[in-house]
Amino acid sequence: DTPTDPDTPTDPDTPTESLKLEIEYSTTKSTNQDVVVTIKSNLKLKELNGWNLSEDKLKLSKVFSNNYNGNVKVTSENGLEKELVIWIANIDKEAPQLEVEYSTKEETTGTVIVKIKSNEIIEEIEGWTLSSDRLTAQKIYNKNQEEIITVKDLAGNETKIQIKVENIVENKQESENKKEDEKETVGVTEGKKEEAATSTVSPAKSLPYAGLKISLFMIAIVIIASVIFYKKWKMYNKY
Repeated sequence: DTPTDPDTPTDPDTPTESLKLEIEYSTTKSTNQDVVVTIKSNLKLKELNGWNLSEDKLKLSKVFSNNYNGNVKVTSENGLEKELVIWIANIDKEAPQLEVEYSTKEETTGTVIVKIKSNEIIEEIEGWTLSSDRLTAQKIYNKNQEEIITVKDLAGNETKIQIKVENIVENKQESENKKEDEKETVGVTEGKKEEAATSTVSPAKSLPYAGLKISLFMIAIVIIASVIFYKKWKMYNKY
């Protein structure tokens, strides 16, 4: 008889290789999408409830729509078992909740500082300054303005919020000076218009004046002729 090697298992059902598993996540970054978890094995695996087994039986996969923290027991075809921890904490499908603060709502001749505060970390907003904790965005307004701002969290969820600054007024002295300048400008403009209207008379308007002058001239001639005729008539009667 051939001697038996003590290191070689005599039972054919005894596994000769340990079960090695590896977990992969479709993404570990913040996301508003589902996360696919894949368990890879060096040995063929048995079916696992709620998971999809690949054709080669070396992979188990499952789609998670929400964050999850729990254990999963995986079994190979030859009976080896291993427990794994599944931990998903990067799924975020809720838009950020926002609050707007104004440095003042009273009338002011200065600037107004507007702050947008979020309940979660947000992305950069063009034209705004983000705080170090990335929970507050700030912008300084030096004139009245109304706009809609879109705020996004790290997962891509977004919330639109209205910003309305309408309490910035001009300095009183500057405002009065501006009004005086406007009045002077209007006065000069009106004066030029009147001057232009006086110097430029249309032919249609000048005709009545010309007719009046001719009429007066004719009347004067008639009067003079009448006076001369009367004087001559009077002299003739004397003789």
